Amino acid sequence: MKKYSIALLLFTVLSVFSSSVFATTVLVGNPTGNEVLSYDVMNGVWTLNGTFADATNAGGNGFTAPRGIATDGSNVYIATSSNILRYDTNGNYIGSVLTVSGADGLAVDSSGNLYYTVAFGGGATQGLYSITDPTGSATNSILVADSVVLRVIDFGGNGNIFVAERSAGVVTEYQTNGTLVGTFLSGVPYAQALSWDENNNRFLIGYSSDNDGFKVDIGAISTSGTLSAVYDYQSGDASKFRTNLGVLNIAGEVYGSSIGSPANAIAEVNGTTSATTVVSGVTAGYMAEVAIPEPGTVALLFGTAVLALTFWRRRAK
Repeated sequence: MKKYSIALLLFTVLSVFSSSVFATTVLVGNPTGNEVLSYDVMNGVWTLNGTFADATNAGGNGFTAPRGIATDGSNVYIATSSNILRYDTNGNYIGSVLTVSGADGLAVDSSGNLYYTVAFGGGATQGLYSITDPTGSATNSILVADSVVLRVIDFGGNGNIFVAERSAGVVTEYQTNGTLVGTFLSGVPYAQALSWDENNNRFLIGYSSDNDGFKVDIGAISTSGTLSAVYDYQSGDASKFRTNLGVLNIAGEVYGSSIGSPANAIAEVNGTTSATTVVSGVTAGYMAEVAIPEPGTVALLFGTAVLALTFWRRRAK
């Protein structure tokens, strides 16, 4: 066998394993259970790893009604009813970033700064905030005071921050210093879930064309601010997404969470009128994707590489 043929074999084997054996870890807030759960997602199958965070690993801060979850790849931030807490990606508690009542949506920028919304007050002024250097000095600043209910936030491909405003039915764009860019999208009543879908250069949004949180549509927003349907509850099953706070694209499939009954679940969108429940019996709120290769997966990939290299050297002699 020629050397280039063996090299091609090695490349093919590694490509297959790297694309198929690495599960995506997704963290899901369970506000009624006062916990954040960890799932491995592979080929549309959600496997529960266990509890990522709850009152037993919250540093004595309590862990009531977890909301927003965000990560910078090394740190995981979780908003509870009284704190924003910091963990490593394995669920080890590191510390409290900030004591604040009512923190809701969370997002991290490319410099590692943390942003959050206060949606319903609870002691803090409603609006959009930033925490500079959340792993160190944790300087907290209010960027925008707004009595409108601001829910989920995320960063777009242009580096600006986008906010789903539930009561206004819009998505608003800001620079990271709080300067208003403008209304990115209007006409999305009950807008709550929002995430940047990097692979498709678009946002995913959960809203209700009927302005009813128990009747949820999922849409895609282009970078020019054009909305298109991903899931239409009026033509599909209205019970699949009930009070949706999380929507993600994982390996090309769109998933949405539900904290409302009777869904209490996570469902995969199969088409604009079809969705399949993949997790049931969980009051699923905010979700965040955290890429954590499992030890067995890494060992398998490494072992495959070693065997392929050994075969290559023997054949090359």
